[in-house]
Amino acid sequence: MEKWKSFFSSDYLTFSEEILTSERTDYEIGFIVRQLNLKPGARILDLGCGQGRISIPLAQKGFSITGLDGAKDLLEEAKRRAKEHNVDIEFIHRDMREMDFTEEFDAVINFGTAFGYIESQKDDQLILKKIHQALKPDGLFIQDLENREAKVKNLSKQTWYRMNNKLVWSNRNFDYVSGRWNEVIKWHEDGVEKQSVLNLRLYTSSEIIHMNENAGLALKDLFGFFDGQAYTPDSPRMILKLQKTEG
Repeated sequence: MEKWKSFFSSDYLTFSEEILTSERTDYEIGFIVRQLNLKPGARILDLGCGQGRISIPLAQKGFSITGLDGAKDLLEEAKRRAKEHNVDIEFIHRDMREMDFTEEFDAVINFGTAFGYIESQKDDQLILKKIHQALKPDGLFIQDLENREAKVKNLSKQTWYRMNNKLVWSNRNFDYVSGRWNEVIKWHEDGVEKQSVLNLRLYTSSEIIHMNENAGLALKDLFGFFDGQAYTPDSPRMILKLQKTEG
């Protein structure tokens, strides 16, 4: 079984919201709305939508949202929250590699590092081609990823920290040959040790731009954070704004 299938579980939901706070989400929503500049009613695909933290606020702003994710636990929570907030969102449980939309969306968004968990770069390339296929002519794609340079530069291999009132131990390493980040996370719950493994490909800016271009997605801008700052090797994030081209 691919590692991401066990990582994105109810445990992920518990811990992730310590990082993906409501304040960060509000910041991201403002950035998305400004960069897409779409009218209410426009169709947006939230790819790797997780628990719906981006999908729901966008739906509240009047956009027509489809959320797709391969993690069943997270989608069930997204559906519950959408109902709680009284918004109508189409949530689809599907592997990104298996999506089959054709020119249905004005924009696709891929936020919170929801890319790179699959072990094959060819499969990542396939996903980008599927995104191109899903977009309407001249449609926009915004991809929010880890900044590999900054993340690796600041790597602390072993560390203790507290998340969700639990003491967590993390052992991290980066393989410069494969480009993959591996992080073993352990904590105790009800006297039992639990473990989760985060494993993903961290792409350089040139690698991911080239892959998008190969899929027919042309770079329009590259940001280092949601305030619109330019990307540098020390930026907190790496955010690509791309546009569908024909061919």
